[in-house]
Order: sequence, then structure tokens, then C-alpha cells
Amino acid sequence: MEKRALRLLVPLLALLVLGADSPSVEWKSTARWKTGLVKSVMAVDTGTSLDVEELCQYPELPNGCEATSLAAVLRFLGYDVTALELVYGYIPSEPITYSEDGMIACGPDPAEAYAGWPEEGYTGFYCFAGPVVQAANQYLAEQNSGWRAVDITGASALDLMRRLDEGTPVIVWATLNMDTRLFSSFHWTLPSGEEYYPFSNLHCMVLTGYEGDTFTLMDPIEGTVTVDREQFMSRYWTTGERAVAFGEDSQ
Repeated sequence: MEKRALRLLVPLLALLVLGADSPSVEWKSTARWKTGLVKSVMAVDTGTSLDVEELCQYPELPNGCEATSLAAVLRFLGYDVTALELVYGYIPSEPITYSEDGMIACGPDPAEAYAGWPEEGYTGFYCFAGPVVQAANQYLAEQNSGWRAVDITGASALDLMRRLDEGTPVIVWATLNMDTRLFSSFHWTLPSGEEYYPFSNLHCMVLTGYEGDTFTLMDPIEGTVTVDREQFMSRYWTTGERAVAFGEDSQ
């Protein structure tokens, strides 16, 4: 109870955050969606549109955009899973802990685990691509699935569009409402001893299509949104070019 009470002392200025990172893994998509194993692509004049279900992170997961985005992609692939199942059973998480006086915070590297608890308003932060890939692949292995997730952090706009053309959505990180990247004044100490200042407006979404100079996203807060491609790429770039793709394992 004391630790929980201390967590609630975090200043309200430590804004809610939602969030990607991990080494890139090279892989080859077999594009077997063309056989009908995945929902078909709806062709448009100058792009692609995938029919990804709109899922909302509220009210259960105010800081759970990663789990909600992953659930949306897994459901697109044909698996009946919820964001809550992924939070409690698959996405690794570690708490933010505090010194006895509540002045010093310690927490995980978001590349390794979700920081805090996504169901809590002021003590939940985010994770990067690594934990999402880990959760996705654990779930898919339990389903005896041939699908697997891979961290494609650093992917270019053309790389992202190619994934869409191959018939699978991509989990991406940018900012809330495509606003300028912000950092919180609140910080914690990583296991390495480094002081970590989290983003205060990082947001995880699902890239579902493109047309002309726009991208379409399934935003776990706003639903389906269309944004300027250049603006998205700017926010995506300033927050680390973080992304997770899905393909069938050719082995």
C-alpha cells in the first residue's frame, strides 16, 4: 500500500504517455495473404486500404495504446484476443518504484518492458517495439500460428507502404494528434543508472493505408484518422522511427 501511495505522488505534470524501440530484425514476407489467409486489401486509385477494426483503449486502458494497437492487428489476422488479455498475459511490464521519501524514481527501460501500469492514469507510461514484439510472438506461438511480429524500427515511408501493399497493417509510434514531440519533467532512473525523461505525448497506432500524400491510421483514442504523410513521418522520425510489422515465418 505504501508503494502504491507513493506512486500517486507523481506530479500531474508527468503527462499520460503511450509508446517503440529494439534492434531491427531482417525478415522476408511470404505475402501469403494473397491466398485468402488474411483479409483482402481494398485497392484504391493511388494506394492501399486495410480493413482494421477500430478498438478504443478507454476506459479500461487509459495508457494502453500499445496493447490496443496489437489487439487490433491480431484481430485483423483472425485471432479473437482483447487488449486486456495482452496487458495481463503477454506484454512485459515493470512498476515505477520510489525511494522512501518519494523523491527518487526507478523504472524499466521501455525497450525492455512497459513502464508502470497501462490501466492507471498517472502511473502508466509506455513501452517501445521490443515488448510488443515479444508479446505478439508469445501469443502467436500459443496459437500455433505461422505469423510472427518483427521490429522494423527505422523503416522508411516506402518500407511502411510496402508492408501495407503486402496486405498487413503496421504498428507505429508517433505523437498524440500529430503534435510536436514533448518530454515530461518527471524522470526515473533506468537499471543502467541513466536518468530517463519520458515522452509526454508519444502515441502508438496502427498504420492501415495510404493514398496520395496521406496515411490512414487506426488511432486507439480517435478511431480511424487520415493524416498528412509528411507530418506523420516527421512525428514518427522525431520519436525514433519505431514500428512493428507482421509476416509469415518462411521456416
